[in-house]
Amino acid sequence: MDGRRIGIGAALGLVTLVVAFAGGCEGIVVEPGGPRGPAGTGPGTDCDMQAILSSPANRCVSCHDSTPGLEGGNLDLLSPNVGARLLDQPSGNSRCGGALLVDGENPQESMLLRLVDPARHAAWGDDACVTMMPFESEGVSDHDLQCFERWVEDIAAGREPGTGRPPPAPFDPMPPEAALAKVKLILHGGPMTDNELAQVTAPDGTLDREGLRDVITSWRGTPELERKLRAFLELSLQQDNVSVNRAKYGSQLDALGSSRFDRHALFRNLEASFVHTAWDIVDEGQDFREVVTTRRWRVTTAMLVALVYTEDEQTPLGGQRLAGLEFLEADDYEDWRYVTFAQATSPDEVIAFEHSAAFVSQLRDIPDGGTLTLMAPRVGFFNTPVFFESWETNADNQFRVTTSQMLIGALDLVFEPGDVTEVTNLNGLADEHAEPGTACYQCHQRMDPMRLQFMNAYSFSNRVLEDRSSFLAPGFSFQGVTAEPQTMDEMAQVIANHPRFATAWTQKLCMWANSARCDETDPEFQRVAGVFARDFDFWDLLLEVLTSPLVTGAESTVSHERNEFFLSASRGNHVCTAFDLRLAAARADRCEADRAADPTGEPGSCTPLGNSVCSFRETAQVMSGILSEDAYARGQRDFVQNTLTGPFNARALNELCTTYASRAVGPFGSHTFSPNDPEAALDRMVEFVMGLPPSHPRYEAARSTLARSLEIAQMAPLCADTGQDLVDANRGEVVCGLGLSGSQALYVPWIVACGSPDLAGVGL
Repeated sequence: MDGRRIGIGAALGLVTLVVAFAGGCEGIVVEPGGPRGPAGTGPGTDCDMQAILSSPANRCVSCHDSTPGLEGGNLDLLSPNVGARLLDQPSGNSRCGGALLVDGENPQESMLLRLVDPARHAAWGDDACVTMMPFESEGVSDHDLQCFERWVEDIAAGREPGTGRPPPAPFDPMPPEAALAKVKLILHGGPMTDNELAQVTAPDGTLDREGLRDVITSWRGTPELERKLRAFLELSLQQDNVSVNRAKYGSQLDALGSSRFDRHALFRNLEASFVHTAWDIVDEGQDFREVVTTRRWRVTTAMLVALVYTEDEQTPLGGQRLAGLEFLEADDYEDWRYVTFAQATSPDEVIAFEHSAAFVSQLRDIPDGGTLTLMAPRVGFFNTPVFFESWETNADNQFRVTTSQMLIGALDLVFEPGDVTEVTNLNGLADEHAEPGTACYQCHQRMDPMRLQFMNAYSFSNRVLEDRSSFLAPGFSFQGVTAEPQTMDEMAQVIANHPRFATAWTQKLCMWANSARCDETDPEFQRVAGVFARDFDFWDLLLEVLTSPLVTGAESTVSHERNEFFLSASRGNHVCTAFDLRLAAARADRCEADRAADPTGEPGSCTPLGNSVCSFRETAQVMSGILSEDAYARGQRDFVQNTLTGPFNARALNELCTTYASRAVGPFGSHTFSPNDPEAALDRMVEFVMGLPPSHPRYEAARSTLARSLEIAQMAPLCADTGQDLVDANRGEVVCGLGLSGSQALYVPWIVACGSPDLAGVGL
């Protein structure tokens, strides 16, 4: 593994060194002529860097101790070997272009020195991406600057523990079958086919990128790809984080007190609405920035009733709550259509919520393509009820979390203390968060004016704000863009046109496919983002990312020079989808064979399977939950992903396979894998469950392994009776086994195939 990945790489989510000295590091003043220690930068030397960094007067570690989750980007300056964590580490600041914190080749050009040295920072000029450290200062003292320079030189030269430039990690290109397996698991879930493998394999045995593009294009229009991309959109637009441990929509919809309607159907409407909208934007090739700016949502009548209800800050019927929903009919939860939400200028323009069938009928009559006028600015993904429910605010937070999650969703950015963007509007800046010179001030001077867009529209229960007497003009100052958007629509346009948008969505697809961030300084990454920026067609972006060596690993890029190509454990959403599709494919193959053998009959194998594997029985549901799906955590840019395999993952997958074994394996026509024809059963396990078609280079080895496992399962005498170890005794010729027969014996290769790395991993 590349040694430069240790410490504060992607796993720790480094924001940037800009915040490493957020509190100000004025240093230890040494009086002229006073005592000096020996040369060096360790304890007892004239430049004891641990003392300089941890001095209370400097406040460097007030943000950057070893406690995770602080505003310092988890940059730990206290633990030993901090130099090793800084060497050749690119800045995580979105505007710094990956500048190295400590540059091993040109240490005097290190970003660390540019931050604390006034001369170097001034020479940065208009290219400066980070403010001077300490904030609102003239840099560190002359003595401390000399110490920083000495320290950087020592780190680059390897004189600090664990430092020195390691050799680049050797690059081993991924073969075409590995690239195809990864891409199909992510985008589809079904087993690869011989035809697909042939399409992606060039005559010289390398990956044919255009062939892979053609294969992906062939999946377009399939329900499998649509399901996967809907899941990605739901995650990336933060339409999926509603808590299941409390009353849903309790503040927006008063806990849905009436029981005379299908509340769960309404929940599904609310949570599917914008995912439907975003999917249609993708599927129809519209400008993808519409996910930020659109007022045209796909909705149902039930959802329209709920939205009108939120237009009144108070419960309109004195405790009856959403009693009007009793007039909803079953079709009102399924009559999906597009409605545009116009912006009202006064409450008189809005349909008033009523407890009557006529009120519901009025909304039901709005046609596809019609318009509904509302006071709430229902603009883009960040004004949906499910977004507000996912990131609830209150009188203390005052829409700060809402604003932060909006920027994460649209631009893959958080507020950074070192942002150099000009601030022209300080409206709404809260004194308790805004002591000049602090990291808090650096963020809140940008966050607090921006959050006013929400404060001017909604109450803290995320319903329409009735009292607008405290209206303040919002501001937008963020990562190179300063604007004065007066309305939510104007702010949406500012965000949609932000120069970060194309990079953000390229990165989101990288995280989804690789379970890790791509290096944004990589020319290949920049090329892909540039393709997307031409017309913002999401399908073009998808093809570029999923066929790029950034994902396939078929060619070396700058990313691979800095980080070893990453293989990830399959997350729950990929495992469950793949389970279902692969079992269905195996079952279809048996059905076809059974019909060929008896054209006059209707084989039981042709009966469609029932519930999803991961929803079958309580055990399977619990274990599938251990294989966690991707998610967002509050204030975090990276997806929350369970990427490393371990005992819990292995146990969960084993339990899923074991629980489903009796449904998949058995002697009857209703079973997919029959002990009456074990050879065909083993063929199907390799081809469909493991996803290795007959032309795959590992097919024969995998088939032989399953056959051997079946032989051991059937062999007598029992190893337990002879006192032999099952594994050691059978390393060569099979001499003892488990003495099983029929379905019990076939369960063994089923478990081997079902739990194989080809299903449990991404990118093998």
